Amino acid sequence: MAIYVCTSLFDVWFFLPSIAQPIALVATLLTAYFLTKTALNKANWGWQRDYGAKYIIIFAVASGFAIAQGQGLEIVINAFKINFYAPISQAKISAWVAPPNYTGTSHTNLAKAHRYKDLSENDNNLTMLEGSIVKFSIEGGIRKPRLYLNGKVIAFPPPYENTYQQTVAMYQTGELELNFGGKNTVVWNIEVKRDEVPSVGFTSAPITQPDNTLEVGYVGQDDYPLRKITFQFRKAGQYGDDGDSEEQVFSHPLPLTFEQKNVERYQRLDLSANPWAGTMVLGWLNIEDAMGQVSTSDVLQFRLPQKTFSNPVARNIINIRKSLLLEPTPKAVLGQRLKLISENKDDINNDLVVYIALRTAYWRLSLSPSYDVDLIASLLWDTALRLEETTGETFAQHIRSTN
Repeated sequence: MAIYVCTSLFDVWFFLPSIAQPIALVATLLTAYFLTKTALNKANWGWQRDYGAKYIIIFAVASGFAIAQGQGLEIVINAFKINFYAPISQAKISAWVAPPNYTGTSHTNLAKAHRYKDLSENDNNLTMLEGSIVKFSIEGGIRKPRLYLNGKVIAFPPPYENTYQQTVAMYQTGELELNFGGKNTVVWNIEVKRDEVPSVGFTSAPITQPDNTLEVGYVGQDDYPLRKITFQFRKAGQYGDDGDSEEQVFSHPLPLTFEQKNVERYQRLDLSANPWAGTMVLGWLNIEDAMGQVSTSDVLQFRLPQKTFSNPVARNIINIRKSLLLEPTPKAVLGQRLKLISENKDDINNDLVVYIALRTAYWRLSLSPSYDVDLIASLLWDTALRLEETTGETFAQHIRSTN
């Protein structure tokens, strides 16, 4: 009976506020003492008035139910230390840090112990990346743990299978405190580090090569994997040299391997089919990291390479193509110009494929103003190339794709 009552009182004692716990502790011990004394008197034991023996019996009673509950002798010994901070029960405490997914790195253990004081002995000054997730799992124990971030309570949800779990997203430097009641507290001083903004730049000004390609040298770096690098340019001379004009901007992706953090290379781009080929342009580089942060290089001015057409009809077609892409010329007017070229069969060398291509472009521009302009421009480019170089396989493919 005494053991049952003591067990019940101790169960209640663990859930009382800290200020009431020493009073409850004394009341529990007195209750155990008088119950034991009453039992010994009824048994007519001759040594029941021996106070030392009575305290031994009380200690045995307390030890018996504490050990039965799996708390161990250490908890019982601490229980008899009269102070304002009650001991916590044994629990399996685990905590780990999961960095943001874009870093490509695995989680690291923040803490793993069976007693809170084992956690306090660790180095609790930590640095982690902004957006990292701290996860807690506390299995067993009688008390409900409490979690604080910079003094603000982060409540644990009800336990699942006797396990408390909680996650905290770290976006600012501060203190993360795990409290088990009274001074039974572990504090982590966490410094949150922002992801660095990536950097990118030209290693030299873009240069036109003998094969009419543009060689672009670039270097980019970041502390975590890069997502993409693009080479962009627009026409120069009309809107200043800051690269922020609303004029049409052309973009070309540059090679980047998976999870690459640093890149330095030269890349050749065939831009001869660009409508601004042969003109001065303003070019720059954009870089984006895995977090979505973007930075831009300095703006450089250079001339785009162009293909020189000696055939006058081919040059005329290229000029129509440029008007189609860059100028607000009515499409029907451009279609009529293509029709006139197609009707002079001697100028196109009686080439049936060129004739069909020109007529196709003419009908698309005249009857279908909403037709894909880029597809027609590509067809006209290959038409001019055929007249200049008399190569027809690529040409035939475009004829089939536009019909």
